[in-house]
Amino acid sequence: MELKTKYQYTYFIYPYLIEKKNYISYLYGLLKKKCTLKLLNRKKDLEIDTYFLPEIKQNMFWSLDLNKDALKDYEKMDTKLKANMLSQKKCCIFEYNLEQDIPAKIGEKDRYLL
Repeated sequence: MELKTKYQYTYFIYPYLIEKKNYISYLYGLLKKKCTLKLLNRKKDLEIDTYFLPEIKQNMFWSLDLNKDALKDYEKMDTKLKANMLSQKKCCIFEYNLEQDIPAKIGEKDRYLL
């Protein structure tokens, strides 16, 4: 008899230590390159909002409490100022922005025979 399994996506988290004196510059490097801060919304992220206790949400998912004005202020901030503000938070979630995939075109001269 076959065993039924459910496939689940997994995230691999590789922890590493950053010295406190280098933390702001590390965050600045993330923001300057291809990473953006993941800002959560109570309506869109309802599962997170209902699942976690208020103390956990305040520490790990602090962006749930931001209103529209605070979000606009964050977007207007300089990257250095953003890094400085984020260094004071206990948890920051970043999204890595990948470039869009470009479909490959194979011409007659680009084909390979195996």
